[in-house]
Amino acid sequence: PKLRPQWRLPNALTHRGIGSDDLSRSFTLIKSDKDERLALANFKNMQVFMKDRLGSNIDRMALLDEVVDIAVSSFDIADETYIQVICQICDNPDEESLMLGWDLLHVLILEVRPSPILKWFVVRFLQIHLSESQEVGDGINVVPPDILDVFNRVAREDEDYYGIPM
Repeated sequence: PKLRPQWRLPNALTHRGIGSDDLSRSFTLIKSDKDERLALANFKNMQVFMKDRLGSNIDRMALLDEVVDIAVSSFDIADETYIQVICQICDNPDEESLMLGWDLLHVLILEVRPSPILKWFVVRFLQIHLSESQEVGDGINVVPPDILDVFNRVAREDEDYYGIPM
């Protein structure tokens, strides 16, 4: 995926918590206006799921399902969703939000495939964060230790199924 000029790395990968401005455009270039609107709505769902946006009496599991359902609706939205989750994980000061973000990324890895180009970015992101071993509170590691193995296993299964490197 191509990042919009205003979202060039590393500035793009910044957590957006409660009270921060809404996204007015997607991080990546999305061809369809309809898909871009869906991606922006999905980001709001993701923020509520991670408790980075206020929501009243929200069923978090239903929001998680909705984020995944929207992400699988197009390849552009899938890549955008990966970038959005990674942004919400990076420099996230809230332990609970951070743990929910890693949970969301874990589910995405199981349910949604990034493009072959973004796959390598996700692998590197996981490698870096696993090596940093982010601990919170009572020494609880917020990065699921098997997340890179799960990602690599899913990628290998895709390669076997489709016959092309994913």
